[in-house]
Amino acid sequence: MALVACRECKTQISTEAKICPKCGAKPPRRTSTFTWIVLGLVAYSVVTHFTDKVSSEIERTAKAKAVEQSRADADAVSFSRCKDQLADVLREVRAKADSKDFDGALALLAPCGDLNNRDILTEQNHISERKLLERVRTTPPAEVSTMMNSYAELVALVPTNNVYKSKLGYYTQRKAAEDAITAKEKAARAAKEADTIARHGRKPDFFEGEATVQVHLEKEANDPGSIELVGCTGAVPDKKLGWLIGCKYRGKNAYGGMILAAGMFVVSHGRVVDQLPLTTEQANQLEISR
Repeated sequence: MALVACRECKTQISTEAKICPKCGAKPPRRTSTFTWIVLGLVAYSVVTHFTDKVSSEIERTAKAKAVEQSRADADAVSFSRCKDQLADVLREVRAKADSKDFDGALALLAPCGDLNNRDILTEQNHISERKLLERVRTTPPAEVSTMMNSYAELVALVPTNNVYKSKLGYYTQRKAAEDAITAKEKAARAAKEADTIARHGRKPDFFEGEATVQVHLEKEANDPGSIELVGCTGAVPDKKLGWLIGCKYRGKNAYGGMILAAGMFVVSHGRVVDQLPLTTEQANQLEISR
């Protein structure tokens, strides 16, 4: 049995007493072992959480510094290699570019820029030009903004190229014309497309249209393996006929000779249902992607 001071009159009383015999006040309650355990666990959790947070932050900072140092070391090695083994680097760069990994090729050349070497600058410009031309080749002509921006970049890269300037002017005019289309014309076009969709199925996208025409040509050809699409237009709605896709293509004729031809293919519900002949003038006016 232990003695404690009464919190009111300070008389020494037993911890087991219900009240102070002198003033009647209740003695202070002892903290139980269970309470001390709970408090200890809470304190331990708080300290552990704080320690883990600090450790995690230290580890994150260390990893970031390690990555930064690794990049710096890699750049130093790459720069040193550019300086000492430039011919090998350029061979690797050209190999990547030939496989159409233009971003990889430019990344290899990036550390070499500090050398201020004319060959390196020429190679960078050449690869950037090829990258843009590949974008142009794979972009449907109907995507006027993308085509205009691509040719703007090409003109900035090769200011003396008159073909790029001409194409930029063409797509700039088309973009201006598109922007000038009235709401009424847009509504009429949308209604025409909706009517064509109702009668002939959804509009095939550019690549679906090419694939559909390719299948049709191979089915009709004397030598299916000889068929090669030069390029196609986007699908144009015709509510009576279907989706019209103009294409230029090569293939062997009945005598085994390769010929270049063009046609307007009518697509309905995902397949070619008719092929309309084109005059030479009409074929030349086709705005194909390649």
